[in-house]
Amino acid sequence: MQFKSASLFELDQVIGLSIETFKPNMKEQFRLLFSSDNLQHMMIAKDGDKVVSEVNYYPSRIVIPHAHFKVASIGSVCTAIDYRGQKLASKLLLMAEEKMLEEKISLIIISGDLGIYERFGARDVGHMHQFVTEAKKPVDHPSYTWRHFEQKDLQLMYDLYQKEDIRFERSFPEFEALLWGQTYPDTYCTYPIYILMKDSVPVGYMILSVYVEDDLMKIKEFAGNRDACIQMIPDFLKVHHKSKIIWVVSPSDPIHSKCDEKFHIITQRATLKIIHLGYFFSSIEPYIQHLYQPFQIIESSQDRIVLSIKGRRIQLNQEQALKMVFNGKTHLRNKEVLHFVKTCFPIPMPWTHNLNYQ
Repeated sequence: MQFKSASLFELDQVIGLSIETFKPNMKEQFRLLFSSDNLQHMMIAKDGDKVVSEVNYYPSRIVIPHAHFKVASIGSVCTAIDYRGQKLASKLLLMAEEKMLEEKISLIIISGDLGIYERFGARDVGHMHQFVTEAKKPVDHPSYTWRHFEQKDLQLMYDLYQKEDIRFERSFPEFEALLWGQTYPDTYCTYPIYILMKDSVPVGYMILSVYVEDDLMKIKEFAGNRDACIQMIPDFLKVHHKSKIIWVVSPSDPIHSKCDEKFHIITQRATLKIIHLGYFFSSIEPYIQHLYQPFQIIESSQDRIVLSIKGRRIQLNQEQALKMVFNGKTHLRNKEVLHFVKTCFPIPMPWTHNLNYQ
């Protein structure tokens, strides 16, 4: 058995195994993940000339207020039926992690919560606010209107997205590839795109997930004017003949000041792993310093971090740090440490099931 990164000659087999395992439109939906430019991030196991297992990831960066950090989105982890049970994907995950560390990536996001990821050290963490809005009468004289997306709107949408305080960093070509990929229809779901307007001027956009055989839909991604987003939701429910819509936002999203609906706290519904504590905390240090100045990194390594919180030293391993940063929870009970955690965490995060979902 050979373990390596994929070559251009193996790309069709990589995509083929993904299609065989998941669904027919993997290539069309995951354009960046399966791009020939991403070959070095496709880890494969070969038996002779046959690709029998794969772990793929796409590197990106998440932007939060005052800081940013490098992430890798892992997707399409699969093994051919006759080769399952040999821990091939587990070996490829470790290979992928080694490659990520070379690239100074500090956080992994995985689109799944299977046992293989738990053994790898990834956990279902996060602190997001989920709203469920039921159908109601649209506003008779709306301040905002909408129209269907047109090709000419790409730059407009990109500009709106770039103004978001919490987001995945995307170049314009990445934005375009993600938009076409993640709105490529499934048999069970379509992904319409709408431009939100005020006095004929575009002020936002909204991308929906409309399920064919279910009485609900979801907001996959939105950006721009929050008033417009809130006001258009009843309209979209009416247009698509659905009774409710589910949408998820960061607790710090300004939409909270526009919406008085109740929300539920949920995780990212994905598994996360900090693979290098030193890289990660160095990256988010400006964010922490902005909120809590008596903070200092004393020592750091891949699996250990020592912090000074107002002169008090605390030591965390990867799992303890993961829960503190993304859930806002700590096993420590010192009053000052608890105040530090409450002040700084959980950090604001984009919803990982947006266009960057890989």
